[in-house]
Amino acid sequence: MRRQTVVMGGFLWLLGTLCWALDDPLQQPITFDQPAQTIRQLLRTLSEQTGVKLFAPNPIGREIVLVSVRQMPLKELMAHLATVTDGEWVQRPDGCYTLTRTPRVVQQRRQQDNERILEALRRTLQSKEVRELIAPLTRQQVRQRLNELKELMRTVESENPSNLFETNYPSRFYELQRSMTVGYRLTWRLVQQLGLNRLLEIPVGERRVFSNVKGAYLLPLGFSPRPLLEQYLQEIQMVHQVWNSPTEGIPAEHVREFHQRYGLVDGSWLAPMYPTSPLTQVYLIVQRLNPDAFTCSTEVTTSELGVLSIPQQTDIALFALSADEEAAVQGGSERVEWSERSRQFLETFRQLQSSCEPVALPAILDPAQTEPLSLIPTEVVRACAHKRGKSLVALLPDTVMGVATLALNGETALAQFEAHLRHDTEFIETEHVLLLKPRFSSYQWDQRTDRAALSQLLRQILQRGHMQLSDYLILSRMVRDRFRFDSLYASYLELCVPMDELWRLWDGDFQFIQSLTPQQIAALQAGRSLALKDLAPAQRQQLIRDLYSGQSRVDSPRPPADTDTIIIEADTEDDMPFIGFDLIHILYPDGLPAQTTIRLADAQEVPGIFAQCRAGVWGSFLSLRSMAACPPGKELETVQIRTNNAPLACMPGWHRPFIVEVKIGKNHAVYLPVNDLMGDLRFGDDRLIKEAKPIRSVDDLPEAFRKKLAEYRKEQQEMEELFKRYVPDPKP
Repeated sequence: MRRQTVVMGGFLWLLGTLCWALDDPLQQPITFDQPAQTIRQLLRTLSEQTGVKLFAPNPIGREIVLVSVRQMPLKELMAHLATVTDGEWVQRPDGCYTLTRTPRVVQQRRQQDNERILEALRRTLQSKEVRELIAPLTRQQVRQRLNELKELMRTVESENPSNLFETNYPSRFYELQRSMTVGYRLTWRLVQQLGLNRLLEIPVGERRVFSNVKGAYLLPLGFSPRPLLEQYLQEIQMVHQVWNSPTEGIPAEHVREFHQRYGLVDGSWLAPMYPTSPLTQVYLIVQRLNPDAFTCSTEVTTSELGVLSIPQQTDIALFALSADEEAAVQGGSERVEWSERSRQFLETFRQLQSSCEPVALPAILDPAQTEPLSLIPTEVVRACAHKRGKSLVALLPDTVMGVATLALNGETALAQFEAHLRHDTEFIETEHVLLLKPRFSSYQWDQRTDRAALSQLLRQILQRGHMQLSDYLILSRMVRDRFRFDSLYASYLELCVPMDELWRLWDGDFQFIQSLTPQQIAALQAGRSLALKDLAPAQRQQLIRDLYSGQSRVDSPRPPADTDTIIIEADTEDDMPFIGFDLIHILYPDGLPAQTTIRLADAQEVPGIFAQCRAGVWGSFLSLRSMAACPPGKELETVQIRTNNAPLACMPGWHRPFIVEVKIGKNHAVYLPVNDLMGDLRFGDDRLIKEAKPIRSVDDLPEAFRKKLAEYRKEQQEMEELFKRYVPDPKP
């Protein structure tokens, strides 16, 4: 009888619930658990399941969400979707509920993100380490740090480890030297006085220069830097005196020998000669890498046209760590078990990546056919919710595709995946639900990689078997969040493109090159120059943006190599050499002169070999000239160093660089894209030799290549002989 009563009570409760749901359709219980998909797909399914019309226009409609809930009221699920998308539900007259991002929410969300970034940045400035760097440096502190440095050098010399960088010594050397680096301290002090709010005015991916000098492309500091410059001069003089003291310092010869042997102490930048002319002009360079990440450096000049290079490290990194990032992710034994589809993705990816044979793009690896976030990222995020015993509603940014790279490297530990996720996503936990959304989401709205465009690009590269200039230009148009190395497009390109090819994408700005017409590109490749007047107004505007707001640096005459600090005076801007970080804002604060011209720095094809092959795509170019610098018989050792393993074969071919030289005045030039990488890794076109076969030795090179290699070897030997004649041998 009692059992019948309980059953009857449960039946009545269920009946009441159903009646309530019929009266209020938004109270219908929802059970849903499918891989990540667009919000539009999700709402279409929910509409069919509930009879309630739900819709989301773009850009929200194309966002990727992951929902795993059981018996959750529809109204509650809608509220969670609004939270993770920063949206609002608006009921239309026809009864349809539309999820949209209203202007009010947009403004409110950006304000909240900025307040959180500021709060985290303030914690960084208030940390013990930064407060010590901002405080005045005393002679006693310099003596103490120098004594610790000398003791550390003695320890390393006595132990003489075979691989110093497998020990904790390098980090300790870095800490000690940084504490005595006066230029580093100056940058922190300038940032503190500038105010953190000024940093948030910089668009993500761009740089700004703050100065006490007026200029169209300079922002005012807002305070007098004179006290900080006087403090800088006093401290650099003090460090110089202690470092070079016969009783307290370290002999220059000892520093030189230690540095040559271990590469950890460089007295030339740590204790330079202090300047004798007054320093009056300051340039604080701030690059905003991400919404919450900045790099800052400093240039100082005299009141004349001369430029003083601060011969010390001035770069600082300013990151806003959230409270949940600062807290260590709880470890544990939980492992992620991959589904059959994810295992197929991993296995197929590895097979193609290690294959030298041309292949077609399988459906499981085609981002246009299989949504990337529905595989590894889906299962990792689900596991995070399952670990907590909670339902899940998550908006996944493309950057979470980085967990697939961890999985490809054999990682299965949930703690490692979660630590990675916290770099890009915000975890919001309630009693029953785990919500995930992009960290600082107002900066990441509508940042999706175009799946169809990426698919088409992958197919073109796989079919051709090498990269072309057009591939880089197409890819750079896709790259919006180019400072994130774990973005979705990068994960897929690693399938068929060696990593050093991808580095070119982070090697400067491409927007101006993208703005060039095919006719202008052909003219440059034919060796002709373009003047500013030849550019359309939008192209001139883009060129100025790339030079002043991007990563560009001026290439100019350099001082003698043995000079620590030089102040150079000049009569005109065109005659003025530039030292330091090559900041265009110092030389041309009001814009480019009318005589500026654009041409290719080098348009000649370079012979060499392609050292890596993935899925039949050759890359990682190494020129014959670089190979000639190696001893005969060991030319491929450079290939081994570059690829981290002994290659099975290399492919002979040609590389034609496309580096745009912007000639400014008589002595200055800027190169786009910025080429931080030395040697052969330059932006441009690759070309394989028709009907060429992979080689395993330089003896297998085509005859014309062997002759060219012999010519380069002869030139190399002549240069070495000339060097020996005029440069005395260093002391042993």
